[in-house]
Amino acid sequence: DAFAELERFQDEFPGAFAATTAVEMALLDLKAKRSGVPLYELLGVKRRETVPVVSVLPALGTDETASRARATVANGYDRLKVKATGEIIPDVERINAVLEELPKDGTLRVDANTAWGTYSTAKKVLENIADLDRIEYIEQPVQKNRVDHMKQLSETFGVDVYADESVNNTGDIERYGDQISGCHLKLAKSGSLLELRTMAERADAHGADVSVVSAFGTSLEAIANLHLAAIVDNLSAGVEICTDLLAENYGQPPLVKKPELEIPDTEGVGITLADDLFRGQPITQKR
Repeated sequence: DAFAELERFQDEFPGAFAATTAVEMALLDLKAKRSGVPLYELLGVKRRETVPVVSVLPALGTDETASRARATVANGYDRLKVKATGEIIPDVERINAVLEELPKDGTLRVDANTAWGTYSTAKKVLENIADLDRIEYIEQPVQKNRVDHMKQLSETFGVDVYADESVNNTGDIERYGDQISGCHLKLAKSGSLLELRTMAERADAHGADVSVVSAFGTSLEAIANLHLAAIVDNLSAGVEICTDLLAENYGQPPLVKKPELEIPDTEGVGITLADDLFRGQPITQKR
């Protein structure tokens, strides 16, 4: 069985996420096509036809970030995410500037990437955010081993706090699931769409939600994540399918940048790759 062989490979090479993702995706695509169904039907029950897209803003200066937020909202996005750097005053100013640009029903995610370090620093930022009610969640505000500080922040401020760097697999979900509001699901960290599905299920059992994230990968990876988003019951307000950050956007139909993406409904993954994509240069070995 090909899936059993893949599982053995994953056990032997636990860090080869790109390789295992590619092989698993090919196997799932083939299995779905042989069954005449879209990929999501192999993962679970379809719960939505489309998913909202969260547009990600980098940690630039306050004015530049606000300008980008304004342009993003003008393009139809009402769910945004802004990065933080760990500098308290600039982070607060940047967050509040984006909040001012949001439409009335818009929400904002804030991603600190562990930069606030501990509860005490993160607390200083959250105390100065102008409108916490419009914060969908704070993402990984503290060091990855301080999940207890995430829980403390959530309890203190009544805001959801999601884990990213702290959660890489199902074991982490079981370890931290009761201390977080949610977590991010990334193929780059797990190497398996099936593992991400299990992580979502176990997060749900702990009362936590999940965000499906795709950045710096290919359009194929992004579309696979759309199939995952189709079946996840405890999905956050939107997916981070960052079409402007794709390393490659190939296949037909191409993945386009817009505020709402449709779940592919054709057989398999749902895109057709050109034959010449696989005609690379011959591999030569150094002796």
